[in-house]
Amino acid sequence: MLAEVTDTMTHCNSRSTRFVVINARIIVPIISVCVMLALMLLATGVFYMWKRSQGEVVIEYVIPNGFRGIIFIVESPSAAAPIVERSRNETTYTYFVSNDGRLVVRSEEPMDLWHHTRSRYRDGQKLPARGFDVVAEDDVALVEISGNAILVGTVQDEKDYWRRQGYGPPIVSPGPLRDERGQKTETNREN
Repeated sequence: MLAEVTDTMTHCNSRSTRFVVINARIIVPIISVCVMLALMLLATGVFYMWKRSQGEVVIEYVIPNGFRGIIFIVESPSAAAPIVERSRNETTYTYFVSNDGRLVVRSEEPMDLWHHTRSRYRDGQKLPARGFDVVAEDDVALVEISGNAILVGTVQDEKDYWRRQGYGPPIVSPGPLRDERGQKTETNREN
């Protein structure tokens, strides 16, 4: 009788062992993924709290009155430092652009930080920054187009800039225009 009980226990144990092994193959990856997601969520929360404690970084550009075109950012160790204003929630770096569209900076480090962009003309009139402010397509606005260039212009000026750089569709219509009757008219070609 003892042999039968031992044999039954061994049989039950092997069946439950198989069940545990099968469940472990499924459960372990699920637990691993959940732990990884929890760690990523925790790291994101810590990063967010750290960024909030640092306050917002604002880059303010002061542009010559009526300026339109490209502003080139040039790094030079002998350049004047930006005006830095710190408050409890914000650090503002103010840069002044020369009349010829050059912005000479001692270091581009503040511009490499996550920042909000503000801009104004020298007379104090606000110049909206596309991507940060609501701007109509035909309004002149400031656009950061690369790490070392800023465009002051309309949406069309920005499109023209990118076309000249080799991006975007060519400045030629796809074919002839048609009038109300479906007849071909002059080809619309822009230069």
